[in-house]
Amino acid sequence: MAEHPEYAIFLNGSYGVGKTTVLDHVGNLLAARGRPFSLMDVDWFHRSWPVADDDPGNTLVEARAIAAVWAAYRSVGPRQLVLSGVIASASDAARYARAVGMPVRSVRLVARPRALEARLRRRYDPDRAEDLAWHLERHAELADRQARADLDEAVIDADDSTPAEVARRVLRHFGLDDASPAPRRAADVVGSYAARAAEYAELLGSMAAVHPSDAELVTTWAAGVPGPVLDAGCGPGHWTDHLARQGIDVRGIDQVAAFVDHARAAYPAVPFATGSIDALPDAADAYGGVLSWYSLIHHEPSTIRRALDEFARVLRPDGRLLVGFFPGARLEAFDHAVVTAYRWPTDLLAHELVAAGFEVVETHTRTGSGARSRPHAAISARLVRGR
Repeated sequence: MAEHPEYAIFLNGSYGVGKTTVLDHVGNLLAARGRPFSLMDVDWFHRSWPVADDDPGNTLVEARAIAAVWAAYRSVGPRQLVLSGVIASASDAARYARAVGMPVRSVRLVARPRALEARLRRRYDPDRAEDLAWHLERHAELADRQARADLDEAVIDADDSTPAEVARRVLRHFGLDDASPAPRRAADVVGSYAARAAEYAELLGSMAAVHPSDAELVTTWAAGVPGPVLDAGCGPGHWTDHLARQGIDVRGIDQVAAFVDHARAAYPAVPFATGSIDALPDAADAYGGVLSWYSLIHHEPSTIRRALDEFARVLRPDGRLLVGFFPGARLEAFDHAVVTAYRWPTDLLAHELVAAGFEVVETHTRTGSGARSRPHAAISARLVRGR
């Protein structure tokens, strides 16, 4: 990245299009790429009352507040500034450029009016009926003004895409995804685990190595699954065997052949297969539940939906999913003992699950034990949309 940022990114759009949510995802993606950044939702910079006589829209106060906060952010080092808000005229764009002291390059998010209205209705509870009415009356007019002003470098349709996908398209437009670490091919992960498969199975491939809280959680979850269970990314097969011993109809699949060979030898009564969770060999609606116990931790954030979509495909309506993962305050890569893995904020991973057709039932967290203890988390979800 340049010593000083050359421009600020501005996420433009009408009310209800999802600018703030996309802004959060842009920050997470920049963090995962190791790019310093600062985020500002400019809507919060003019929420002050009463207003000055010479500034009825609080635009001058907003500009001064943005300038002050940007100076504070910039004082700790160069970073990419990303803002979200409303630009509907050349004077709006110029005001923001003056506030941050550099050019502002905007992209406009758009959605169908019906989608905007649905989002606005979800945003405002009955106690804020006046706020809802105000935005419902004005969102179409604002969208029209922004379209006629034509000040944006690109227009991005947010209708049929998740916020994470929209954020990736924003970064792609500005060329900010090219400096990310080279995506790890599945073969890289497979090769890393294959090289240490025997060591991994010896150290972690038994229920004796499992934390009691995890054993209780997974066992209780599986007992409530309405149908057969797939242990997706089963590793050495100890979880699969454990569930089979509880009377669960279960099979395991893993893309590391050495793990599958070990599992078949250690647990000959349990079915195992070699395959990728990104392209499961099973038919649609094959399972009542999918256990993904830390099998998503090595997925690049941009590819995690492949596995989630596959889980949704092979699950029956109302099927259950349990995901184990490493939680964190932000989405970030870290040095896992075998190969680079990712920490996910629980709410961000939950959002990806919802986008794949799931409803979050509950979340669990615990802190590990030992000298290298770290937080652990799990999300239990239910399929609410057929695939």
